[in-house]
Amino acid sequence: MIKYFPIFGALVVISLASVAILQAELNQFTQLELGTEVRTWGRTVGGKKEYLKACADNDNSNKCIHWSDEKGNVISSTSRSRVFNNGSLIIYSFQKADVGGYFSPDERERVVENSDGTKWAVAGPEISVVLKE
Repeated sequence: MIKYFPIFGALVVISLASVAILQAELNQFTQLELGTEVRTWGRTVGGKKEYLKACADNDNSNKCIHWSDEKGNVISSTSRSRVFNNGSLIIYSFQKADVGGYFSPDERERVVENSDGTKWAVAGPEISVVLKE
């Protein structure tokens, strides 16, 4: 879906279609990729945002192995997920509770201004992970 907004005589185009869909299988290994610069993954599950950070391979602190809220409070006590320094998010055993929208706060909306003064923007990428039937 694309919306056009006139602002101060310029045309701004905003794309709301930066979403990929991934079908994951229950109890299976699932790998998500948004780019090598990603260090933090977020997800929206059950209407709540949760975050997981990349850490050294031998770092098993809460922020590295447990999904947390924006303040760093652990939300999920299971440690089935891990973010690696190459930007990959691995969910070792995908569960129904993992269904949701995955994103990275490191990957923001992109806004470009053309030489004629017009602007366009693309929302940051998101992967909608659904359960494969």
